[in-house]
Amino acid sequence: MAEPTDAQITEMHAVFFAIGDCFGASFGVRDRSYLKSVRDAITPILTDLAQGERTHGTRFFPVARALVYLLTFTAQDRDKERTDLCEQLLEAMKEHPDDVTRAFCDWTLSFRFTHGKVQSLMRAAES
Repeated sequence: MAEPTDAQITEMHAVFFAIGDCFGASFGVRDRSYLKSVRDAITPILTDLAQGERTHGTRFFPVARALVYLLTFTAQDRDKERTDLCEQLLEAMKEHPDDVTRAFCDWTLSFRFTHGKVQSLMRAAES
């Protein structure tokens, strides 16, 4: 596989933020089935990037940060049987070599997920 160009890295960074913005936070309240279909379609990519080492080089730190943003904003409540995909992937990224990515993962995992429910981002202002 060829090494991605800077333009491709920038594009992936932008796409992850766009997905988080378009399908995250309040969108899930309106149409969870559509959000699920979007997430299901990109799960292999998200999983590969979160669980692998592709984003560990400094060139890819912006992609890692955007990935954490997407996972933070598209998080769903835990199912009785299992944790949400976003929570699983954030757990996989919490030891990322980028300080910003690691700190964002830590914040999301400590704040966003409590008692199986995803906390509203508006509650962050109250903390």
